[in-house]
Parts: sequence; C-alpha cells; structure tokens
Amino acid sequence: QFSCVTYCRIHTKIDTKMLSSKLNMGNEDAERWIVNLIREAKLDAKIDSEQGHVIMGKRHASSYQQTIDKTKDLTYRSYQLINNVLNMNNEQKKSN
Repeated sequence: QFSCVTYCRIHTKIDTKMLSSKLNMGNEDAERWIVNLIREAKLDAKIDSEQGHVIMGKRHASSYQQTIDKTKDLTYRSYQLINNVLNMNNEQKKSN
C-alpha cells in the first residue's frame, strides 16, 4: 500500500487498468481499492471512471513548510562560511 501511495504522489495521471493489472484485481475491485487508498492516505485525487484514470491534484506546500525547506541547511551553510573565513585568515597570517 505504501508503494502505491508513493506512486500516486509521483504521477499526475494513472491508468486504472494498468494499476488493476499490477494489483492482480479486476477493474471494479481495483477502483474500490484505489478509492479506499485515496481516503486513507488523504490524497487529493479524482477518479475518471469513463476514461479509466486516477487524476492526482496538485500539492502546494504551505508557506510554513516552504520556509522550513528553504532554511533547512542554513545553520550548516553558516558554519561552512565561518570556517572558510577563518581558514583564509589563518593562511594570510602564515604568509605574513
């Protein structure tokens, strides 16, 4: 089930016939299974039964999450910058 959720999050449009063959189920059983999966995993998705597709909604990260992602390695980058400045300073002292 986890691999299917991951697959759904990666792809924007999924063919239900292909998915039912991978799950070794009939089309109707696979569609019911997909509906339950969407509910349990709280995925933003719609099922187009006529065309036989699961259409995944676009996921927008919250502004809070975007801030976290952009500043995640800020401490490490600051540490590296300070080390580089100190190393340059030490090299200049040695050469004088």
